[in-house]
Amino acid sequence: EEGSEECRWILVPRFKVRSEGEEIHTRDQMLLINSKYHFYLHVAAAAGDGAKREVNAAADRSTWSLSVYAPYVG
Repeated sequence: EEGSEECRWILVPRFKVRSEGEEIHTRDQMLLINSKYHFYLHVAAAAGDGAKREVNAAADRSTWSLSVYAPYVG
């Protein structure tokens, strides 16, 4: 089972410098869009240092950035 269409997200470039379908590089800014409902993965601003954040699907855009934390070990 590959999961339902409601759970699939498309990564698209935040700026027009890159086009849809190009490779994503470390530190690139991107948007995550739900493939069925076309909502963005949105994160609310933190209320203070160490505060929890709410993540949801919304019409508001949140920019995401790809960071590598550890090398891939296959």
